[in-house]
Order: sequence, then C-alpha cells, then structure tokens
Amino acid sequence: MKALIISLNDPIYYSARTIQFAKVVDAIKSAGITTYVIVNIRTKQYIDKYNSDQTIYISTKLRSSFKGLGKIKNRVNVKYYKFFPYQNKSLNEYMKKALSIIEINQPDCIITSSNPVESHFVGLLIKEKTNLPWIASFSDPRPNSILPAPYKKTKGIQSYFEKYWIKKVLKISDAIHMPSKYGVDLTKKAFRMTFKDKFYIIPHIGSYSHKKMDNKYKGWLVHAGRIIKSRISTQFLLAIREVHKQIPDYFKGLLCIGIVSSEFKSKVKELNMEKIVKIIGQVSYDESNTIIANATAALLLEANMEMSPFLPSKFVDYVYNKKPVLAVTPPISAIRDYINKFGGGIAVNNNKIEIIKGLITLFLNDDDINNKFEKFLNKLAQEFSYKKVSNMYYKMISEIIL
Repeated sequence: MKALIISLNDPIYYSARTIQFAKVVDAIKSAGITTYVIVNIRTKQYIDKYNSDQTIYISTKLRSSFKGLGKIKNRVNVKYYKFFPYQNKSLNEYMKKALSIIEINQPDCIITSSNPVESHFVGLLIKEKTNLPWIASFSDPRPNSILPAPYKKTKGIQSYFEKYWIKKVLKISDAIHMPSKYGVDLTKKAFRMTFKDKFYIIPHIGSYSHKKMDNKYKGWLVHAGRIIKSRISTQFLLAIREVHKQIPDYFKGLLCIGIVSSEFKSKVKELNMEKIVKIIGQVSYDESNTIIANATAALLLEANMEMSPFLPSKFVDYVYNKKPVLAVTPPISAIRDYINKFGGGIAVNNNKIEIIKGLITLFLNDDDINNKFEKFLNKLAQEFSYKKVSNMYYKMISEIIL
C-alpha cells in the first residue's frame, strides 16, 4: 500500500504538533506502507528528517495581488482565504505537487493533517480531482467556534465560513481521525451529521529520553509545552506554594519548559513565587524529554472547563518517560479516562485542596508506591507505543482502501 501525507504546518518554534506529525509518518511507514510526504519548508529546521520514502518541501506563504499594505495586507489575506480557500495560491501549489506524485507513484490514499486546518482544503481539491480515498486527520476538533469555553472563539461571518468548510471536509472525506473520543463526540454534536462509521480514534505516539543527567531536577514538578492564558489557574499556583511550604525538602517547585504567557508570569510574580516557579523556556524536543525523565513528576494542566475534547501530546511523552503525572483535568477528559483505567498518575479537578493532596502523594511516596507507579506507567505506555499505534493506522488505511 502507498499513502500520500500532507501537512501545511508552519511552526514558529519547536512545536509538539510538528514532532507528532513526524512520528505519525514514521509509524505509517513502520506498518509497511510506502509514504510520500508534502510539508512546509520551515519544518526542516525542527525535524532533521521525515522517515518517509519521499519528502517534498513547499513554502506556504500566502500571496495575493494586494500591494503596499504591510501587516494590513497579511490580515486581509488570511481572512480572505478563510472565506475562499480555493483562491489561496499556496494551496493550489500543494495540490499541483500532489497531483504529480499521484500520477507518477499512484498512491492508494491521501492523508491530510491539521493543524492548520487549511491542510484539509488541499484534500478537498485533490478529492475532487482524483476521487482517491481520503483521510482527514484532526489533532484537535475544528473550527474553534465549536470548542468549549475558554477555547471557543466566534468571529461572526468568519466563523460561519470556517464551519462551512469544515463541514464539507467531514462530509466528503472517507475517514476522519482524532486522538480523543471526546473530540469525536463534540464534532458529531456540533455538526449534527450522520457519519456512519468513518471516525477513527488513534492516540499520539510516545518518545523517551536516551540521555541521563544528574539529580538537579529531582524534587521538581515539570510542565512541557505552552502555558497559555486559558490554562492559568490561581488554585493550582496556590497549591504549589502551599506544598512547598509543607514539604520543602521533598518538593522544590514547578519547572516550565516552553513558551509561557505574560499573564502566567505576571500571576507568578503577583503571588511572589518566582523562587519556586522556574521558567526554562524553549528547548529542543530531546532536551525537553531529558528534563522530563529526570524530574520527579510531570504536570498536565488543562483549562478549567466541564469537558476536554483534547488529548495533549505532552501526556504521552510524560508516560513514555515513566513520570507519574499530576493531571489537573476536567471531570470528563481522555486524560482522566487513561489514568482511571491504567493508573500512572493522579487526576484532580482545578481545586486547591485536591491539587495539594495529589502533590503530597506524588512527592512523599515511598519505594513501594514508586514501584507501583512504574508498573502502571509501563502498562499505560503500551497504549502509545509505535507498534500499537502503527497497527491502528494500518487498519484505518486498509479499511478505506478496500
């Protein structure tokens, strides 16, 4: 079997999405499927090599006839292409390159991967031209207007057009992939469509550190990835401060790897917590995994909402690095389901008392409890292994081709 895989991802930093896409390509190839990949040229600086049979890099910068308007021109272009994506010259370049690969190599299917969601508009164009079996892979449900608060964003006519195009993608594609069943449920409810059995739930793929360091990260709770405004929790920060006060010899504080919002930094300063909240900043993916592997426990911090439709890839990396996870997660979430079923961490609500109890359990445990966490983490890691996820992709591709 052969698959043509397309992503317009244009990372401005070492993004988790870029890493996960590369892992998916590798997993599909590991299943014995020949892979042809079309990606943005900017991913070269973040991924040394896509493990595909052929990789084509294309620039995806928007271009139009507008002249001399600077930033205003770019904003106009972005909104215009939200309304009329088929007019985007870059999408048409992707389509032309894809059609040439299809003509020469005759793949059995195409896979388009978001974010950005515009990747799927290339799939629409190719589907109309070739009628090849098409899988639309969503890292998160889209558009933003269907997400729960605080992620929900509605922008009038732009939201209408975005929903129109996503509905078309959902309707015309032969299969839809998402990493969380709650994302699937949200999408079905939002679009009120009959999808038959075209949804496939396949989780992210884990990676672990091969490098060991000294003990300077022992006693720290580590968070990898962005901390955006919507995830800021005063309850969580107050719990961090209280646990450090109670058991300073065991719990040193919070390490933040990656981009941290100015609002989070301001809140840390307001609470006078600069000494126990350390912001490391952006590092390579390998270095991030090394820090995770040597910290005592890892943090999964979701926004305060009733239900989470997401499966953050950082959770998978925590598990693969055998780190007990403190998950501050909604009552209904994929993270909570995994922890309840397999163990390997503690799931708590966004509540100071619950978070304090969870932290003390993680940082004051004895050898028996440490061994117990490790046993459960080993079992949970199997859910995100290359072998298992690779087989799931193979099954999905096989079913839409046959």
